[in-house]
Amino acid sequence: MHLYLPGPHRGVFNEAALAASEEIVLTESLIDALSLWCAGFRHVTASYGTEGFTPDHAEALQRHNVRRVLIGYDNDPAGNKAAQALATSLLAEGIECFRVQLPAGQDLNDVAVGARNPTDVLGRALRTATWMGKDAGPKPHQARPRPGAARL
Repeated sequence: MHLYLPGPHRGVFNEAALAASEEIVLTESLIDALSLWCAGFRHVTASYGTEGFTPDHAEALQRHNVRRVLIGYDNDPAGNKAAQALATSLLAEGIECFRVQLPAGQDLNDVAVGARNPTDVLGRALRTATWMGKDAGPKPHQARPRPGAARL
């Protein structure tokens, strides 16, 4: 169980990653982003839930010239609906979108916690993300953890 502070959601978690990489993993929550971070994947940021992609996020993606977003929202009805709506919006802005495929009903943290080797399992999920555009589309980069990164 969690809650957000009252008022509008502001700011972008780990904005430095947007400045450092053309490819970003956008998760549905901070715990999912931190699960990737702990497994060594530093090119990550988070929305504030399924309806929590804010103007701050959109502006930061544009300002930092992010070209590709791997959407790592939960694999549940709300996450799938939000991922599709977000992809439609980002694709219209010229940003490539890929959907990180997760087991039904799970999020990235669930996958990490249930894995014997979270770095390998999360890396495979990022590498096999599926194109969300209408044409054949490009392939995502080969996501690799930062050398020496902490393991969960």
